[in-house]
Amino acid sequence: TGDVIGQDDDNPTSPHKIGFIDLYTGCRNIICANNTANNAYYDPYKFSNFKSLICANNIANMPASRDKRGIAVTLQRDYPISVEKVIVEDNILNMNSSTDAGISIFSATLALPVKNVSVTNNTVNDANNGIYVASATDISLSINKINNCTYGIVLYNNDMPDLTYNLNGNTIVGGLYSIWSRISNVANANKPTINVNGGVLSKFSQYGINAESPEILNVSGVTFKGSAGYYRDIICTNAQYTTVTGCNNGSFTAKLELSGQVTQAGNSWGTRSVTYDPPSLAAGASTTTTVSVSGVTVGDLVAAAFSQYHADIEISATVSALNTVTVKFKNTGAASVDLASGTLSVKKI
Repeated sequence: TGDVIGQDDDNPTSPHKIGFIDLYTGCRNIICANNTANNAYYDPYKFSNFKSLICANNIANMPASRDKRGIAVTLQRDYPISVEKVIVEDNILNMNSSTDAGISIFSATLALPVKNVSVTNNTVNDANNGIYVASATDISLSINKINNCTYGIVLYNNDMPDLTYNLNGNTIVGGLYSIWSRISNVANANKPTINVNGGVLSKFSQYGINAESPEILNVSGVTFKGSAGYYRDIICTNAQYTTVTGCNNGSFTAKLELSGQVTQAGNSWGTRSVTYDPPSLAAGASTTTTVSVSGVTVGDLVAAAFSQYHADIEISATVSALNTVTVKFKNTGAASVDLASGTLSVKKI
């Protein structure tokens, strides 16, 4: 803990490494915390053959374009013990255009269960894969921040049974796919359950979620903000069950390609919410503001709502131009009103 290690050149015969742990005896509990690795030639934080692992509050600043991972965790590689706990949290990985992953979690055997894998509140910048998970069961990926990675979160299944992935509140910015669930062979009998709850997927150029052959895909409360010309908010192929609820993409039409038995409910496609602080309005005065809502045209019916209420304030909305809604606040009372800042939501009806 608390080490700072750097390397001045790319000499593979004498690399400096933190956390390079290859244990062949098993039954080991590992804590790697509060370290900084600069310009590492190999994976700076690398772990295998342990019973429990906590890797927390570490920093990696990688050299440019290395084919290495920031944190590499291999479960049951050489010593087949049952892994009881893996916690990877609060790490910052500046990958500098790495062609590999910021965080890699890989299970090397199908014989033993892997339990309690948590990857939480990490920041990964500029890698090919932000977080890469291969055939690890019972895993939770929560409130991670992934920026400018070609693929934000990659879930890979090599025919391991009973896989469940829980993704909660992650923020992923940029890349081709924000979340990509892959399968080694579509004919595999074992297909995962994928639960994506909350979070913001933005500036993806192709897919927000690309799920290949899951058994079940549940997407709830996710905000999609694709780049101009993106392909799909969600594409899900060869699923048995697909459920999409409480999602929003800020435009009128959701770009969805779903499969299996599909359920949709409570989605706010066409709703846009922004923070707005109305000015103080004298009696009888009014003010307007504009909100961008992709897909609306002049003549469409729209509605607006504001999270701060006053009985004398009347709110109305109209489409004033392509993709633009003008919202009017009017004080109908006899005294001035100064509403506090709040959330202004606009929706096409």
